[in-house]
Amino acid sequence: NDTNILLQVEKSLSPKEYHFRAPFFSTVTEDGKIYIPQYTFDTFEKEMEYAVKAQIDYFAYVWYDGAMGICRRMHGQSKYRNQVKLCPCLDGNAINKEYARDEISELLEKDFFMTVLDGRPLMYYFGNGRNQADIQREIAFYKDVCRKKNIPEPYAVIMNNSWGDVLAHGGDAVSKYAVGAQDGLPFAGLMDKTRKVWEWWLNDNGHIVPIISAGWHSKTRYDNPVKWMTVPENSWGGYATGEQIAELTRDAFDFIKEHPENCEANTAIIYAWNEHDEGGWICPTIAVDGNGKQIMNSDGTPRINDERIRALAAM
Repeated sequence: NDTNILLQVEKSLSPKEYHFRAPFFSTVTEDGKIYIPQYTFDTFEKEMEYAVKAQIDYFAYVWYDGAMGICRRMHGQSKYRNQVKLCPCLDGNAINKEYARDEISELLEKDFFMTVLDGRPLMYYFGNGRNQADIQREIAFYKDVCRKKNIPEPYAVIMNNSWGDVLAHGGDAVSKYAVGAQDGLPFAGLMDKTRKVWEWWLNDNGHIVPIISAGWHSKTRYDNPVKWMTVPENSWGGYATGEQIAELTRDAFDFIKEHPENCEANTAIIYAWNEHDEGGWICPTIAVDGNGKQIMNSDGTPRINDERIRALAAM
C-alpha cells in the first residue's frame, strides 16, 4: 500500500538518474524500476563485511520497532559483531518507549555495545528543538539502569542542539545527525560547511563528537514524495566521491587529535551508512550505465560499486 516504507523508497529511487544510488542487493527491473528484495541475514552479513573493510567501528542505529528494526536485531548474531559494534540513535520512535528501553537495557552489558572513555556505553539522542525534556528523562533512565547493573554510566550525545542545551539537559557531548545542502551545493562546499560546524562547537568550548557527511540529496523525495516528511524543491547538493568522503573523515580525525579535551570520547559519526534515497550513503550500490541500466559481470552476477568503501579502507 502507499504507506509501505520499502515501496516508497523503491519509488523514490526508480527514476533512472537515481538508480546508481540503490543498495547493492537491489535490481533494476525490465520496466526500469528499482526492486529491493526481502532482506536476509546473508545480506546483513555482507553489509557488516563491507563495514569492516571500511574500518567502521560501529553502527548507530535509529531505533525502530517492527520491520524497521530487523538489522539491529540481526546484529547480535553476526560473526562481525565485535568488529562493528552497535549503539542507539534515539528519536521519537524510541525515546521513552518501553520496547526500546527493554531492548537497550539488555544490550548495555553486551560486549558488542559500543563504549567510550573506559567503558561508558555510547548513546545518541536526536534533538528536534521540542524534545529536550524527553531526552533529559531518557538520559536519567539509562543512568539509573547502569547504576543498577554496576557498569559505567552512558555517554549521552545530543544531536542538533547547542552545547548550552546539551549541558542543561544532562548530555555529555554535542553532535549533529546530518549537514544539509541546498540548490546543488557542490560536495566540496558541503565539506566546508561541515568543518564550520565543528569550529562552531569548538567556539562554545563544548565536548564534541564531529559529524562527517557522505552527502545530502533528497530531491528523490521531492520528485516522488514520501509519507513521513515533506522535502523542499531545493533540498539537494552535489554528489561526493569516495576520496572526498575519505578526506573529510581524515579531517575529522585530525580535528579530534588537535582538540583532545573537547573531543574526549575520541569518536566521530558519519551520515550515513544507508540513507540511499535521502542522499548520504557509504554502503555499496548497484553499478549502472549512463541510462540507469544495471551492469553485469562476465559471469552474469550484478556488478557492485564499492568506491566509497574502498576509499575509506585505503585511509
